[in-house]
Amino acid sequence: MARAMQGLGAGAMMTFVYTAISLSYPDELRAKILGAFGTAYVLPSMIGPYVAGLIADQWSWRFVFWGILPILLLSALLSLPAFRKLKIQGTQGDNGAAATWMALLLTVGTGIFLVGLGMLPIITGFVLVIMGLVLMVYPLRKLLPMGTLTLRKGMPAILATRGLFFAAYASTQNFLVLALIDVKGINK
Repeated sequence: MARAMQGLGAGAMMTFVYTAISLSYPDELRAKILGAFGTAYVLPSMIGPYVAGLIADQWSWRFVFWGILPILLLSALLSLPAFRKLKIQGTQGDNGAAATWMALLLTVGTGIFLVGLGMLPIITGFVLVIMGLVLMVYPLRKLLPMGTLTLRKGMPAILATRGLFFAAYASTQNFLVLALIDVKGINK
């Protein structure tokens, strides 16, 4: 259940951020905003593991995850008013309902995909991975600018490479921890 929630959160996080950037900034500023957004990962990735280690040593690793909840609630309270002010351009009558359903479908697909990855190499894992990918493709084609999945020149290529960079960052971060535990035998 926790993996499913993690997958839903991961799927929703980037969708909301890219949608907010797309709706809030003109085309000429989007690349700069995405660059600034990317730098927001540097400080937490350097300080976060140290703070999490201190908390785990002093109390328990569970407090690390419970400590995220107040931050999540505060950020939701601070950002929801700004999200309510956003107006989706080019929609008539539906007030963004189609985009909302596409974002939810993408979130569910990402969650199923991540749960399936966690179950590999058993057959259920393969089925869930494929099912998640199938559920993710249609919303991605609708929500992203045309040509993003084919790396078309301009903003589509920028968004695609930004997504690939984030995937590489997250994968490397997780693989490093796994390697330290499995290869070096570091358990603490």
